[in-house]
Amino acid sequence: MVRSNKIVFQTTYLDEIDSTNRFLADKIKSGNITHDYEVVWTKYQTQGRGRLNRGWVAPKGSSVLASFGLILKASSIAVSKGYLLSCALSLSALSAIKKLFNLNLSLKWPNDLIIKKELALHLGFNCSTDLKLAGVLTELATGNEREVLRNNLKKQVLSWAVVGIGINVNWPAKEKLTNLLDEQTLKRLGSINYFTETHTNSVDDLFYELKLQAEENFSLINDSTGCNYLLERYRQNLATLGEFVKVQTITGETFLGKAVGLTQDGELLIESKDQIIKITEGDIWHVR
Repeated sequence: MVRSNKIVFQTTYLDEIDSTNRFLADKIKSGNITHDYEVVWTKYQTQGRGRLNRGWVAPKGSSVLASFGLILKASSIAVSKGYLLSCALSLSALSAIKKLFNLNLSLKWPNDLIIKKELALHLGFNCSTDLKLAGVLTELATGNEREVLRNNLKKQVLSWAVVGIGINVNWPAKEKLTNLLDEQTLKRLGSINYFTETHTNSVDDLFYELKLQAEENFSLINDSTGCNYLLERYRQNLATLGEFVKVQTITGETFLGKAVGLTQDGELLIESKDQIIKITEGDIWHVR
């Protein structure tokens, strides 16, 4: 797809940091950012963050841990379209992993990269469920997704965003990770090297390919045609559509249903008990 005004991210590598999202968001809020587009990455976080205030843990040196910061001075991105930033980075990771490792991952709503159980078994890895290899955390304007949706809706457009991602690349065997993660969490996680050959430079190689792909995809965001293109690619790669799922809403309510659609604002449509329920936030598990 032809695009104009391509974004280029200024890159900073840190040997170790508590959280790349926290570091970059604080830098933006304090006015110390020197470029409109910056990416900070590391191979080790001491206090990594996931969605809904969860932690993100990864063995040292084994993962791409990166945050992309965007100062949206002339933004035309409505708050309701902020989810497209997550889509752009998720799709960038899918493309980068496919290009470097020839590994076909899928997306689980809203922002996880997974390998389907059937493909994992075909590749000789024993598992009982789909496995998560990567996740995305987007922080908008105030540094908190829910605060933005609740308090900044009247602004209509975003002023800045930090979009973070963690990708498991060269993890040790799971039996060596029991001191880091609990058994139930380990059952749901995977790493690229579990399914295909990697090498000692794979983390670095993946970051730089991810950056190239992200520069292409983020450049589409301010254009309506580009946004539609990203949303259609997201739909095509969203394994959740058509699946029977367990849903836990942000208020803690749980129910079962079938994922039947996606709105233009990225909300998941669940058919449950003869009604269609729109999910904006929450957790989704594929069930069989």
